Amino acid sequence: MEKNIVLHPVMKEVMFTESQLDNKCIELAKTISDSYHKKNINNIVMLGLLKGCVPFMANLMKYMSVGVTTEYMVVASYGNSDKSSTTPQILLDINQNIENKDVLIVEDIIDSGYTLEFISRHLKNRGAKSIKIVTMFDKEERRQIAVNVDWVGFKISNEFVVGYGLDYAQKFRNLPALISVDIEKFNKYDWSKEE
Repeated sequence: MEKNIVLHPVMKEVMFTESQLDNKCIELAKTISDSYHKKNINNIVMLGLLKGCVPFMANLMKYMSVGVTTEYMVVASYGNSDKSSTTPQILLDINQNIENKDVLIVEDIIDSGYTLEFISRHLKNRGAKSIKIVTMFDKEERRQIAVNVDWVGFKISNEFVVGYGLDYAQKFRNLPALISVDIEKFNKYDWSKEE
């Protein structure tokens, strides 16, 4: 059952509903699991990029039919801006040894590609056997560096979006749908009346 979402004044429209996102997770989990099973890979490391991956990864993981261990990284690329940085920084690295392990990077949204290219190199240097990438949302038109994305939930236009783990200045991550934001309205809005 869909939750009724009341749009905040800075929001434009719901782009994908909760049920559309859930159905896409089911579809992706089957496709990804089948791909690993065909290669006789029965266990993988799901590496979530915090904070935005949390809803997507939790939803995707419950439908996977391969064994999963989880790891998380925090990589700064946005900060309090709507622009992705070309020089990502690792703020929290993975704890487990991934040498000779199959790693699935779980990303909420791919924008410029710099973060994923950076993380892929980092994981190769740590000895990962294979590295695959899944993202729920892909802003392919904003790509500035080539990144091989193995599975994509939805391709989206170059709008700023929130919900389903995505935020703007740490707001709106908790919304169960993907919603477009009017950046001009967001920047002019008096947030003090909501504190």
